[in-house]
Amino acid sequence: MLIQITAQTILDAWKESLEVIYKEGTPLLEDNIAKNSILVLKINNISGEKENVYSEEFPMSFNDINNINQHLIYGTNGDLVVHEWTKLYRERLVNSEHNQIEEIINYLKKKPFGKRAQASIWRQKDDMYGGIGPCLQVLWFQIVNNKLDMHVHMRASDAYGKLLININEFAALQRYIADQVGYGYGNYYQFIDTCHINHKDISIVENIINKPAI
Repeated sequence: MLIQITAQTILDAWKESLEVIYKEGTPLLEDNIAKNSILVLKINNISGEKENVYSEEFPMSFNDINNINQHLIYGTNGDLVVHEWTKLYRERLVNSEHNQIEEIINYLKKKPFGKRAQASIWRQKDDMYGGIGPCLQVLWFQIVNNKLDMHVHMRASDAYGKLLININEFAALQRYIADQVGYGYGNYYQFIDTCHINHKDISIVENIINKPAI
């Protein structure tokens, strides 16, 4: 099952993803996953205002998301980060043998229309059977119409419990890089090989998508 969604804001993308995966996703035989889909997102507005990025229906707080964003970009608030994968992303994007984010910024300053502004995460030797395999695989950036677009490639994302923080942290990184290279904020694209709803969350997701609009 392949689902494609175009949304105006980060929050819209999360809520639409929940609803469509719940209604149209493929049931799986795995014990923990109820519905699953390949998911392709396009988000037009990646501004970070709370009304565009957060809902009280999400199982983490707005402060949790801010701490995650700040840690991914600046390495701060590590003790407050409730998402261990973000620490791994920071380590591999910035703190490994070379700083991939800094290299991308320098590359885009020199070659704003280049097509090699990419950061890779997966390490086959460590991650195939390791403790926590990174869900993020590749970040890819390009200047289009004087704005910075970003493509996020992920192998997996929990639609209810993780997708909203995933979008937020990578959109925050997109805004940061755009500011560093002096371009506007372009489109955000996310490709997820398996975006799923777990059995334990089905009733919660039902309540969210069936809640009357105010």
